[in-house]
Amino acid sequence: MSGVNQATFTLPGLPTSRNKLYYSDPRSGGIEWSRAALQWKAEVRPHIPPFRLLSEQSIVRLVLEFHYPWYTKAGDWLTRDTDNLIKVVQDTIAKKCGFNDLRVKQLRITSVDDREMYTKVMVREIHLTDGRLRVS
Repeated sequence: MSGVNQATFTLPGLPTSRNKLYYSDPRSGGIEWSRAALQWKAEVRPHIPPFRLLSEQSIVRLVLEFHYPWYTKAGDWLTRDTDNLIKVVQDTIAKKCGFNDLRVKQLRITSVDDREMYTKVMVREIHLTDGRLRVS
């Protein structure tokens, strides 16, 4: 297969932190997405462009760049762990694009100190040779 199968886009706002993604449903005894997580997923879904994996023998590279303020107005560090933002973004993209998020085998995250809050995303299909990733 030739060419690069990738999509680049921006999601508004920031996702719910992993610490607030789920709640325990006392009726079923299971773990469910929180109301805040479901709301964020619904709000950003229209911003995810069509993207389909072309091969069952490929993996996904996901690059996430989270933009948000790092500091309070007083100059102290804001309590926000960048890695807590990953799961809901990865899950939302995979579901909208029709692939299982277990195929995300390459993940790069960064954060940028910014007054505005948004997430830049690049999702790319990486083709495997004989079912293996060839590193050159």
